[in-house]
Amino acid sequence: MKICGFVKRPMLWLLLATVIFFLCCFGCAAKIHNIQPADNTAQLAEIEKARALVKEVNDYCREKLGYTIFINYQNYQKSTGIKYLFRASPKYKLSYDYSSSAMRSELFDNEEEAKKLADELKDSHDTYIYKLDGHGGGFPLTNSFLKLDKTRQILLVAHEDWHDNIRFSYSLEEGTGTLLGYLVAIEILKDHPQDSDALQYAKTILEWSRARAGVIIKYYGLLEALYKQDVPEPVKELARQEYFREAEKECLAVSKKFGLNSSITTFNNATFASWITYDRYLELAYRVYLGTGNDISKTAEIFRGIKPLNKQSLLPEFLLTEEMIKKYEKEQVQYLEKYAQKVK
Repeated sequence: MKICGFVKRPMLWLLLATVIFFLCCFGCAAKIHNIQPADNTAQLAEIEKARALVKEVNDYCREKLGYTIFINYQNYQKSTGIKYLFRASPKYKLSYDYSSSAMRSELFDNEEEAKKLADELKDSHDTYIYKLDGHGGGFPLTNSFLKLDKTRQILLVAHEDWHDNIRFSYSLEEGTGTLLGYLVAIEILKDHPQDSDALQYAKTILEWSRARAGVIIKYYGLLEALYKQDVPEPVKELARQEYFREAEKECLAVSKKFGLNSSITTFNNATFASWITYDRYLELAYRVYLGTGNDISKTAEIFRGIKPLNKQSLLPEFLLTEEMIKKYEKEQVQYLEKYAQKVK
């Protein structure tokens, strides 16, 4: 009967086949480009609003900062849920940054699974679980992103796109990228009179980050010296827990000073190895900005003059030792210091 039906109504079947073909093509295209429909009209409006903001940040970074690659937060993907980043660090060894071979990092869709692994490692490792709002390398526009405040959205887009436009060591990428994220947020929000509160918040969290970075650097140094001492582990344990308590107390004081609420976070080796990656060169990056007379374009130009890590060695990056990375960073810090405002 199907064969007969096709013979009797060839145009009808041809039309049906054409419709099915185009529907399949659209479905494939949607999958390829992460185009997924919103759940309702209100959400569609939020998505379009976020897309417009992402485009504004992209245009600004292209024109003012020299970015050429824009692959993050480009397409809405409702199926991408909240991601949880898990990190673990040995209890009596402080990793140089979050990419250290001593660090264990995993990404989870379920926070409970991350907590389960943390419990399994608790006797030998300090652990840290962090809700991830995005990362470089093509992270999509998600429902989680839509719920963020405007300042955080701008900061994320500028910061994650920076990663895709350069290739430094992690500490240099995060330090320069963190500063540029704050500065881009401040500059864009200046042109949004209705966002005066968001502008003030962006300025506040920049100053808070600088102050807090000083605390993290201070206690990272104390912990690093402690772990090098030839003393029994129980003695190290008591000393490091005291450092963690004091660091937390000082960070709370910094947050209070700037009128910010502090999130509940465990202070340990895993959190310090993560934080130091962002904080190690943040103040140097800021002094470069001051040295340009607060010119964000010149600042980005200087940052782009940092030599790429993968051109400093014939080895692939994952084979570079900590000593090689430190040597590379020392050379790039000397380069940045030529432009930085001197410490008084």
